[in-house]
Amino acid sequence: VVLGFVPHYNYKEAAVDLPAGSRLLLYSDGITEALNGDAEEFGDAALQKLLLEHRSLSSQELLEKIVAAVKVHAGATPQSDDMTIVVITRE
Repeated sequence: VVLGFVPHYNYKEAAVDLPAGSRLLLYSDGITEALNGDAEEFGDAALQKLLLEHRSLSSQELLEKIVAAVKVHAGATPQSDDMTIVVITRE
């Protein structure tokens, strides 16, 4: 759901307890739907693989790895969607 797009939308509130060391990744679909020259998406599996392979990195380092991987995947292919990503680690 796009926040603020639908007037008077009834958003549901929830709370989640994240233990120390937990990581929260917020991203737009422009990350996983980034296309390469063959019109192949970067995909959820590639993002999950990166998260598992680099889980010991800091939030900043992980963010940089993800951005670099998406750029390599996309190459010079123009993208039509925004790409937003935030990595938060609970101390």
